[in-house]
Amino acid sequence: MATTTKFGITYPAENDDPFWTDYLAGMNDLDDLFAIMLEDASLVVVGGGTITLAAGQVQWTGSIYIVSGRTRQTVTIAAGSTAISDGEIVSVSGVTRPLTNQTLSTFSASVSGPQWDTGLVPLFYRRGNNVYMIREHIGLERLTLDLP
Repeated sequence: MATTTKFGITYPAENDDPFWTDYLAGMNDLDDLFAIMLEDASLVVVGGGTITLAAGQVQWTGSIYIVSGRTRQTVTIAAGSTAISDGEIVSVSGVTRPLTNQTLSTFSASVSGPQWDTGLVPLFYRRGNNVYMIREHIGLERLTLDLP
């Protein structure tokens, strides 16, 4: 069995036995990689109202909408707040492929880096006294903050 240099995807080496097992493992790895890329690329994060940072809490005054281009469904996160420390990313889980429109009045925010293969959608990033809302999975957009 051999592997690709960039993603470590397995494929059959010359004269491998069993050929089919290694081939199928490589195809499944490619299928997973494309599914992850398509799911994440199709999400758009919008809304949030006014974003503020106070006492280690990021607060947003308007609903946040996560829209799936693949399923045409929207996940709505109600206005609220959550703890965030310097250098942390607040992500919400379980919304990468919504099959119905959903409203989350409460949600489980995980404070970690984006891990696309586990279904986390990053929402906020804190750097010092600045908070950035991550939109469209393309980059960071600086928002107006009311800081003490």
